Amino acid sequence: MDITANNKHRFATKWMNTETVNYTAAYTLCLLVLFAVKQLCKVAFGLGAGAAVGIGAGVAALLSFVLEKKFVFPRGMATVPKQVGGFLFRCAVDFGFYKILYFLFATLLKREAPFVWLATVTVVYIFNYLFDRLLVFDCRDKAATKSGGRLYKLFFANRFLAVSAFVALLGILFIFIVYSVFPFGDGTVMRMDLYHQYGPLFAELYDRVVEGKSLLYSWESGGGSSFLGNYFNYLSSPFTVLIFLFDKADISFAITALVIVKCMASAVTFTYYLKASQKRHSYVSAAFGVFYAFCAYFLAYYWNIMWIDGMILLPLIVLGIERLVNTGKGALYTGALAVLLLSNYYMGYMACIFSVLYFLAYFLMTAKPRPEKSGEKLTTREKYSAKNLMRHPFLNRCARFAGFSLLAAGLCAVTLLPTYFLLRGSSATSDSFPTTFESYFTIFDFLTSHLSALETTIRSSGDDVLPNIYCGVLPLLLVPLYLINRHISLREKAVYIVLLLFLLFSFDNNAINFIWHAFHFPNDLPFRFSYMYCFLVLVMAFRGLCRMRDIAYKDIVFVALGWLLYVIVAQKFMTTKMSEISIYVTIAFLILWCGLLLCLHKSGFKKSVLAFAVIAMCFSEVIVSDCSSILITQGNSDYKSNYAAYRESIEAINKKDNDFYRTELTYLERRMDPSYYGYNGISTFSSMAYEDYSQLQYNLGMFGNRINSYTYNPQTPVYNMMFNIKYLIATPTNPTPTDRYFTEVYRNKDKSAAVYENDCFLPIAYAAKTHLKDWAADEGDPFKAQGDYFRLATGLDGVFVPCGYTDCSYDNLSGDTCSENGTFWFNKSSSDEQYGTVEVTISPLRDGNVYIYLTSPEIKTAEFSGDGIKNTLSQNIEEPYIMDLGYHKKGEEIKVSLDAGSMSATESYASIYAYSVDETVFAKGYRLLADSALQVTDWGETHITGTITVRENSYLCTSIPYDTGWSVYIDGEKAETFKLGEALLTTTVKPGKHKVELRYTPKGLAIGAAVSGTCVAGVAGYLILVHIRRKKQQSAG
Repeated sequence: MDITANNKHRFATKWMNTETVNYTAAYTLCLLVLFAVKQLCKVAFGLGAGAAVGIGAGVAALLSFVLEKKFVFPRGMATVPKQVGGFLFRCAVDFGFYKILYFLFATLLKREAPFVWLATVTVVYIFNYLFDRLLVFDCRDKAATKSGGRLYKLFFANRFLAVSAFVALLGILFIFIVYSVFPFGDGTVMRMDLYHQYGPLFAELYDRVVEGKSLLYSWESGGGSSFLGNYFNYLSSPFTVLIFLFDKADISFAITALVIVKCMASAVTFTYYLKASQKRHSYVSAAFGVFYAFCAYFLAYYWNIMWIDGMILLPLIVLGIERLVNTGKGALYTGALAVLLLSNYYMGYMACIFSVLYFLAYFLMTAKPRPEKSGEKLTTREKYSAKNLMRHPFLNRCARFAGFSLLAAGLCAVTLLPTYFLLRGSSATSDSFPTTFESYFTIFDFLTSHLSALETTIRSSGDDVLPNIYCGVLPLLLVPLYLINRHISLREKAVYIVLLLFLLFSFDNNAINFIWHAFHFPNDLPFRFSYMYCFLVLVMAFRGLCRMRDIAYKDIVFVALGWLLYVIVAQKFMTTKMSEISIYVTIAFLILWCGLLLCLHKSGFKKSVLAFAVIAMCFSEVIVSDCSSILITQGNSDYKSNYAAYRESIEAINKKDNDFYRTELTYLERRMDPSYYGYNGISTFSSMAYEDYSQLQYNLGMFGNRINSYTYNPQTPVYNMMFNIKYLIATPTNPTPTDRYFTEVYRNKDKSAAVYENDCFLPIAYAAKTHLKDWAADEGDPFKAQGDYFRLATGLDGVFVPCGYTDCSYDNLSGDTCSENGTFWFNKSSSDEQYGTVEVTISPLRDGNVYIYLTSPEIKTAEFSGDGIKNTLSQNIEEPYIMDLGYHKKGEEIKVSLDAGSMSATESYASIYAYSVDETVFAKGYRLLADSALQVTDWGETHITGTITVRENSYLCTSIPYDTGWSVYIDGEKAETFKLGEALLTTTVKPGKHKVELRYTPKGLAIGAAVSGTCVAGVAGYLILVHIRRKKQQSAG
C-alpha cells in the first residue's frame, strides 16, 4: 500500500471549501493590515497605542467587509443596509470579546498582552465566519458544495503544504507552552548570540528604517562599523520585514515570531519539494516536511535565525537543479540561490558547494546513454566545435549549471563584493589552512547522533563534538529498507550513499570542514551545514516509503531489531549528548514506527487512516523528543527590564547635545547594547568587527576576545578621552562614574537612571604629535599602552603612577613575592587540592582613583576589599579588563584576593597591574589635545565635517576603526590615510586652520551595483523578448 500518494480529484467539505478558504485568506490579509496600519500610525504619526490600534482596526474592518462581500459571501441574500448594520454590530461584539478576554487572561491570570491578542484573533476568526455567513450576509446555500474559484483550486492542489505548516505551528507552539515562551509566558528565544548580538542588530535595523538612516555605516557599535556588513550577515532575510509589525521595545517578540514563521516555512518548502520532485502529495509528505523543520539542526541553531533561511531554501535549490538537469531550465535554481545569497551569504556559500555535489550526483542518477545518429560523419574540427560539444548532455548541462550559478552570483554582486572586502578585515578570514588532518569522532558515536531526544551540540570543544543530524526515528527504519530494496536502481542508491559518505567525511575531517565553513574554523556552533545531511536522509527515507510494497515483513522486523540492538549497545557506551530519556524515547518510537510500517501490508486498514497516523505520530515525536533537545533559558522581562529607563536618558542627551560624541553604559547587559538602545557607543560583538581594532581594544584593557568582541566597563580618563566618550549612563544598581572626571547632568524622573558628562571629552578627531608613529600598543600591561599613547601624543610622561605593594601572602599555596606590577608565579602541592588563595595588598602613592588589571590562565575570580571600599568588589578575570576601584587616598590599603581553588595545574601565574592617575599631568595633556581638536560642524552616518587649527606638523588622529572605505579630505584635497596602532584611522595635517571632511563609501559597492544592474537588465531584457515572441506566436496562431 502506497500511502505517500493522494490522487483524489478536487472536492469540498463543510470545513474545506471555496468559502472557508477565501474567508481565511481575507481574514489573514485584514489581520496583517491591522498590524501594519497600527505601526504606521505609531511610527510615522506618533499616535498612542490606543488610537493607533483603533485606526488599524477600523481600516481592517472596512477591508474585511469589502472582501467578504465581494469574494467570500458574494451570493448573500441580505440587503446592503442590513449587511452594514449587522457588520457594525459584529465589530462591536469583536471588541467585547477582546475586553472579556483581556479581563480573563491579563487581569485575572496575569498573562502578557500578546497572549490576549492571540486568544482574541482565534475566537474572532471562528465567530466572525459563522456570524457573517448566517446573519450579516444571509448565505443560505451549503458551503460544502463550493469547490470552484482560482484560490480554492490553488489551495486544494497544495493543501498538504498547509497541513505541514499547521502541524509545524502546533509543534513549536507546544514547545513554547512547555517553556512558557511568548505568547504563553515570559520565556524568550533570545539566547547566546541572539541575545547579545542579533537581537540588538534587529533593533538597530528597526531604527534605521523608521528614521530613514543610512544602511551603509553605523556609529552605534564598535566605535563605528559597516552596517552593510552586519545587514547582509544577519538581517537581510526576506522574513525580516515582519519585525516592523511590532514595536521596537518588543523586538524579542518579533524575533520569536520569526522563529515560528521560519520553522513553518522549512516544513512547507520540503513538502513542496516532495510534491514537485517525487510527485507525492499527502499527509505523509507533510509529515516529512515536519521532520525536516524539527531536525536537530533547527533545535540546536534556531536562535541563529539567519541560518534557518538555508534550511528553507535548500529544497527549492535542489528542485531547481533537478529541473535544470531534466529540462535545461534554470529559473528556479537561479532565483532560489540568489535569494539565499541575499539572505545570508554564508549559508549561500555552503549551498553553492552542495549544489555542485548534487548537480553531479543527480546527473549520474538520471543520465541516459547519448543516442548516436546513424551514418553521421564529422570532421575532427566539427566534432570538437562548441556547437557539437554543447549537444553532449553532460557538457550542455554543465554549461547551463555554471551559467545560471554565475547569474545568481551576478544578481547578488551588489551585496557580495562589499561583504567580501569587509570580511578581509575581520576575524572570519584570518584562519590558516590546516597542515595536518584531524578526526572529530568515531563512526559509532556518529550513529548515535541519529537517535531521539539528544542534547544538541553547540560548542566546538569538549567531549563528543558531534553533528546535529537527528531528523526523526522513522528515517532510521526507512533508509536501510530503501538500501535493500531491489526495485530501486543500484546506481541511485550508490549516488545517495556517496553523497552521505562525503558529508560524513566533511564532518569528521578538519580540512574539508574548514573549506565548508568558508575557510574558517567556527568559534563554536560546529557543523553548520548538517541540515544538508538531514535533507538527504529524509529524501532517501521518503523514497523508501514510496516503495514499501516491495519490502517483506521480515525486512522491516530485522531492520527494527538491528536498531534496537544498536540502541541497547549504545546505552553501555553513551556519549555526553545521550541520556536515559533519549534511549527510552528512541526505543519507544522504533517500536511504534515499526508497527505502523507492518500495518502497510495489512489490507484491512484504510490508506487515508494510515497516512493520517503517520502525521499524528510525527507530531507526537516532535512534542516528546524535541522538548528535551531544545534549550530556552532567558526571560523576556529580564531582556528589556531597563529599556524604558535607558531610552529616556538617551533621548534626554539627544535633546541637550547635537554634537558628535559617544555614549556608554557603566554596565552592559548585552554586548551590543549600543545597537539595542540606540546610542553611539564603543562596544560591539559581531563577526564583521574589525579584528585589528578588537585586538587594540583588548590591549587597552577592554573586556573582549581579541577578534570580534569588546565591551565597555568604566575606564581610565585617558581611554575615555582617546575614544570620544562624552556621556555615561548608570542605573542605581550599576557602577557610578567617578566624580573626579564626570558630572551628573540628568536623572530620570523615577530615578531609574542617571546621565554623567565627561569633563575631559575630546572630539572624534584631534591633532597630536607625530611621535605617535612609534606607538606600539602591545598586549600585556594596558596602562603602559595607554600611557605611551598619551606621552607620544602630548609629550608629557607619567600620567599613570604605579601603586605600591605592601604585602603578599599565600594560604595553602606557595610562590613568588609580588612586590611590583607584573607577573608572579605560585603553586600548590597537588592539583587535587580544592582550596588556595593568594592575597596581595596594594597602596596608592597619591590621592585619586585606583585602576587595576588582572589576568591569569587558571584563576577565574578576584575580590577587592579594604580602605575606601564599602562592599567587597569582585571581578571575573577569565576575560580580563581594567576595573575602577574608586577614589583612594595616598597610603590606603587595598587587598586583592585571588581564588586559586579551581586551578587544574599545580603551577600557574597571575599578572597584576595597579595604577592611579597623575591628575596634573593628565589635565595639562588634555588641554594640549583639546586646543587642536576638530570642531564638528556637520555629521551623518557616512560623513563628518569640521574645522581644526594646528600649530605644527601633526597626526590627525581619530578613534574610528580603519577601513579602506573611509576617505579624508583636508581643504578639499584627498589625504593619504594609514593605521595608527594597527587599527585607528589617521592621516597627517600641516600647521594652520583647515576644513576637514571624512566620507565613507563601502569598497566594492559601486562595482557590485554595476554588475548586479547589468544582470538585472539582462534578465529583464530576456523576459521582454520572450514575452514579445509569445505575443507574435499567438498572433500568428
